[in-house]
Amino acid sequence: MPQARQLAPSIAEIKETVCRSYGIPEETLASTIRSRVNKPRNLAIYLSRRLSRVRLKDIADQFGLGSYSSVSSVVGRTGKLLSQDRNLAERLKKIRKERKYSLSALFPNDRDCLSNISTLRSPVYPNLGHYPNI
Repeated sequence: MPQARQLAPSIAEIKETVCRSYGIPEETLASTIRSRVNKPRNLAIYLSRRLSRVRLKDIADQFGLGSYSSVSSVVGRTGKLLSQDRNLAERLKKIRKERKYSLSALFPNDRDCLSNISTLRSPVYPNLGHYPNI
């Protein structure tokens, strides 16, 4: 097994961390209500895709989604929301600190998103938020 896969957090670890951060039971991540956004669930799906190295279908199965394309949709929407919602970006920052998740794993090719999340500056990533727009 490649070392990156061994070091990557499991979906169960990600779910646990997100639930602890929001103070909610894990069952909340499985629920979906049409036309209502479940931010904890979406953030857990987003982190699962960015960090766990698990296939889209497996993530969809873990969160009770109908198809793997739903995972892609949630990841895209959540990535966009992170650049607009300061509270959600702060939540991600806290989760990242708690589990020491790397920002480069969260945003591998998304410098525009990074430049919009100025709240995620840290001593470890001093230039965060200063990437040029491409």
